[in-house]
Amino acid sequence: MSKNFDQYFGMVVQVAKEHGHVTRQALSEMFGLSQVESSQLIREVIQRHPELFSWDSATGAHRAELKALQKIEASLPLPTQGG
Repeated sequence: MSKNFDQYFGMVVQVAKEHGHVTRQALSEMFGLSQVESSQLIREVIQRHPELFSWDSATGAHRAELKALQKIEASLPLPTQGG
């Protein structure tokens, strides 16, 4: 994947805000990623910010800690619109 970390993080935040959690399936559906790419993206974000997510074994999803996500998101540069 050639996207930088801010883009990865923004994608994960977008999914978390919409669904309240992050899954490979949700990333695949929202961004057209493969399951492998989605796993890599989740892993990258969790490696840098493990405090943002907790594993929910009942649903098989990474549950987003939305307050923590928003705090980190606010410190990142805003993405440019329209490419």
